[in-house]
Amino acid sequence: MRHLPRPLRLLPTLLATLPALATLAACDAGTLYRAGSENAPMGPGSWNGMECDWDDRLVAQSSADPAATPPPAGAPSLIAGDGDEALRAAATRAALATIDRRALALKATVQWRTTCMLRCTANDTCNGNGFPLFGDTTCDEVLYDSADSADGGAPASSAGGQNGGAKEYSTTNNQVVGVDEADFLKNDSKYMHIASNGVVTSLDAFPGDAASILAKIAGSGTPRKLLATDTRLVVFSSDAPADASRTECTYGYACVPTGDGFPTLVSVYDTTNRSAPRLLRTLQTSGSLLAARRIDDDVHLVVHDDSLNARLAALTGFSASVPSCATSQADYDEAFATIDAAAARAKAAVSSISSGIPTVTDSAGSASELRVYQPSRPSGDSFVSVVSFSLASNRAASRATIVGRPGFVYTSADNVYLAQNESASDTCSGGPCGWYDGMNAAAATTVHAFHLGSNGAPTTYTASGIVPGTVLNSFALDEYAGHLRVATTLGRVPDPAVHSTLSVLERRGSVLATVGSIGNIAPGEDIRSVRFDGDRGFVVTFKKTDPLFAFDLKEPSHPRLSGELKIPGFSTYIHPMDATHLLTIGYDADDHGSFAYFSGIQLQIFDISNLSNLRLLHKESIGTRGSSSEVLTNHLAFTYFPQKNLLALPMTICEGGGNGQYGTNMTFNGLLVYDVTVANGFKNPSPPQSPLRQPQSSPPPRHQCQLRPAISGRKRM
Repeated sequence: MRHLPRPLRLLPTLLATLPALATLAACDAGTLYRAGSENAPMGPGSWNGMECDWDDRLVAQSSADPAATPPPAGAPSLIAGDGDEALRAAATRAALATIDRRALALKATVQWRTTCMLRCTANDTCNGNGFPLFGDTTCDEVLYDSADSADGGAPASSAGGQNGGAKEYSTTNNQVVGVDEADFLKNDSKYMHIASNGVVTSLDAFPGDAASILAKIAGSGTPRKLLATDTRLVVFSSDAPADASRTECTYGYACVPTGDGFPTLVSVYDTTNRSAPRLLRTLQTSGSLLAARRIDDDVHLVVHDDSLNARLAALTGFSASVPSCATSQADYDEAFATIDAAAARAKAAVSSISSGIPTVTDSAGSASELRVYQPSRPSGDSFVSVVSFSLASNRAASRATIVGRPGFVYTSADNVYLAQNESASDTCSGGPCGWYDGMNAAAATTVHAFHLGSNGAPTTYTASGIVPGTVLNSFALDEYAGHLRVATTLGRVPDPAVHSTLSVLERRGSVLATVGSIGNIAPGEDIRSVRFDGDRGFVVTFKKTDPLFAFDLKEPSHPRLSGELKIPGFSTYIHPMDATHLLTIGYDADDHGSFAYFSGIQLQIFDISNLSNLRLLHKESIGTRGSSSEVLTNHLAFTYFPQKNLLALPMTICEGGGNGQYGTNMTFNGLLVYDVTVANGFKNPSPPQSPLRQPQSSPPPRHQCQLRPAISGRKRM
């Protein structure tokens, strides 16, 4: 007589519990469980009224977590053996670990099904007879696969007027003064470059009535973003199709900036002769662009590279054909041996991979030796690199790479910070991402710091730290006087436990240590916008009203909440109008007591001269529910020109909505321009019948206005 497999030794006990097991729908033959999945059993003991044993060869299903408890964020370590081979080795180690976790998960699945499924509990009841309670059953072959399983304004320049250019003009709405951000449009006092329709068009744009096209550049790939100086044009291109599944995201808790998933080509042109741009240099990176910044003549781009992951995905998610249940110890052992053999084949294939690692090819010469860093807390097995080069020299580009996931990028004059939002439920290649026992928060943000080289000097990875909660966008971070301030939210509305934290970090060696913080900000609400301005910070949260919080950050170790102001709605972008006033854009709200509906768009001006007595000076409501603007989630679309008191916003205005209903009539879709002053608020200089608002001889067609996004065009003034 064959012995029952070890998990079935409790058969008499299981039979005694048959009445209680009639509801075990989750254990039907079509259900597979993956280690760590939401409905999977978590270990030996009682589950749905039944006692389940475990094979002593498995520690527990939870052992799919990292075996060792990693320390909190701390000193990054340089992977032994610099160079591309070190990076390939690091990725290979991560893939091999993933295969081990995968094998354990498959074994746990077989074990659980053998233990807890009454369809196949003994060798004399499988293969056709089964228990009457469940009907006939056959232990078929099942293929287990992975499928189940500080002034950020648009600054004016006084250097205009040369070569017939404008004396005053606006530029990109950068988050940090002196740190230019890549955008599809770049200009100076006279010339303009626009990346659109697959080419870069250079124009003589001043005076406007005599504007003319000087040149068109059609290089490899599709130009996405630009950076420019008086004599240099930097074009960032990729081959991503217009309908690529990955799109740029810049705002929101669900936003994970990953790039478009395609390699990035960087082309540098000499534009001394505006009519005949000359290609000087190209850099090809295997990673997709997350962000690009220019500080004087130094260019820094942050790229995310998952090319190796794509190569490894089919191997790390290997399959094994095993019985759906085991009826003897031999069958049980054979199933485990089959899984081990499949894992061994996957490991052999992984070890043979020698390409797909992040690369940088620079026409100016061999890029500097690749130095890859492993953060102290694991956060995935993809790669993020900061690539730096100078427009003033032909020195080869430098690169600093970390093993980790992408995130929001904030750049100061000296450092690049990468903020990775993490959750305890996140998985990287089937396993948890850097979470560890003792991590009490349900979510956290890991921040990595890179020190920027100047004049072509190498950029280096320097430190990392961790704060509770997640960041909303790049404006949630700011560096000032040697400290990094980070605003985060723990949880999401409508969870009543949601709250926010403002943390102040200081670099101490290779650790970004928290030296001060304010917790439990706005319980029950989450952050919708953040802006830091020197030693002050401003945060807007929302549930049904818009509290604007002001923080005094003069003492980094003792940040202080100074004041708050509650009004309906919430702001998604905050702009310093001057030293004592904020200009904001966001959504209005219809208050319904315990909740509120988003309504139209609202512009506001706040007096912040006294942080303990914030005042709303002016408010402008635009349209009804469904109205939209790119500015709401992308600060680069915001153009404020204080010299002329002008505010230009791409806008789609919908009318006819309210009380939770979307407007159905689109009455405007274009560039909305306001005259804005602290004294008079928002004045539209164009009357309703002007070309800015086209007159309607008959009602516009009805449509789902909320599906019509605002135009993405922008205007320089």
